[in-house]
Order: sequence, then C-alpha cells, then structure tokens
Amino acid sequence: MRKQRMGFSVWMMVLGVALSSAGCQKIADRYIESYLDRNGPAVMQKLTNRQRQMDTQQQEAQFDAQLKSPVNLPLGDSPIIGNPNAPITIVEFSDFECPFCSRVVPTVKQLLQEYPGEIKIAFKHMPLPMHKNAPLASKATIAAQNQGKFWEMHDLIFENQREINEANVTKWAKSLKLDMGRFARDLKASATQARLDADMQLAGTVGARSTPTFFLQGAMVRGAQPIDAWKRYLAKVKLQKK
Repeated sequence: MRKQRMGFSVWMMVLGVALSSAGCQKIADRYIESYLDRNGPAVMQKLTNRQRQMDTQQQEAQFDAQLKSPVNLPLGDSPIIGNPNAPITIVEFSDFECPFCSRVVPTVKQLLQEYPGEIKIAFKHMPLPMHKNAPLASKATIAAQNQGKFWEMHDLIFENQREINEANVTKWAKSLKLDMGRFARDLKASATQARLDADMQLAGTVGARSTPTFFLQGAMVRGAQPIDAWKRYLAKVKLQKK
C-alpha cells in the first residue's frame, strides 16, 4: 500500500510538472507572438541584414581564394567598354530581361568613371531560360555590334526592359540609324546564334549559374553588388598586383 501511495505521489508530481511546463509554454508562446506582432518587421530586417553579411563574407572569401588561381576567360569578339589596354579586366555575364542585371548598369558606369583608364569591361551573353525575350535582346545587341553600336543598343534595351519584342528592337535599331537590311539579316543569322551559344557555353564552363555574374581578373563576383563592394574587390586586385 505504501509503495502504491509513493507511486501515485510520483505520478502526480510528474503530471504537475507537465501541466506547469505546458502552462509556461503557453505563456511563452503568447509572449513571443506579442513580441513579433510589435517588432516583426524589425526582427526580419535584422535577420536579412545578418544573412546578407554572412553571404558577403562567404563571397569575399571565395573571391580571395579564386584570385590566387583565376579563371581564364577568352574575350574573343566580346564588346568592350573602357580602356582596351587597361590593366584590370572585368567580364560580365548578363541577361537583358534580368532585373538585377538592369540594376547593376549604373554601377558599371560609375566604376568606369571612378577608375578612368584602369579597367575595361567585356560583355558576355547569358539569357536565362525563364526570360523568353532575353535571347532576342542578345541577338539584337550582337546585330548592333556588327555595326559598331553594341553599347547604344545595350542601354536602350535595359532602359526598356519590359518592352522587349521584335517590333521594338527594330524600332530601337532605326533610332540608332543602323543599316536595317543588315540588322534584320544579322538578327536571324546562324553566326549570331553561334556567338550567343559560345557565350552561354563559356558561362557553364566557368561556373556562372545566375545573372549578373562577373569575373574580376578571373575571380568571380556574383550579383548586383553595390559600388562599395566593388571598391573592396578592386582594392584586393590592386594589392595583389603590387
């Protein structure tokens, strides 16, 4: 009988602790819900900033490692802007329908302004499968490049990114005063498709999986990085060259 009473007492204690724990958990849950209701956006922003910081640190570590053993990227017929004899080369893989590629256009122009004569930027085509009009845009810029107007067409397309279609690229070509017969032929030419395919194949070979992807002196820089990040990467390159 005594053992039974002891067993019953122990069982009641365990039940009491469980009930007490459940009550505490409910109170804790209500507190957390109340806190998140008041501070949810700020908490999410902190988590986002922390994740961004960790991603940046990881990317910079990968950049440092690759800078010691850079990727070889032949420029071939790629259009180049900046000083052709610049000591620093940036290769950009881009998609004309990608919003992040559009966002980085002003950053690229700022780099050229802030590092005059020091850098050149080569453009490579990488239209992603989900962007149905991106291949057309790439072909239009290749056709414009054949008449010395790649960067002008590049800017027009990015400025009108949501309006890419054959009628509009023809209109933009006319505004650049291109030879329209030649433009129409080059737009459909197998040589144009071959150049596009070559860029896409190179992207796969060097590990470019998303756009924009850059290679600064053969070391990868992913995404639409802000100008301050680019300045850090360029400082690393200059330090290595000393």
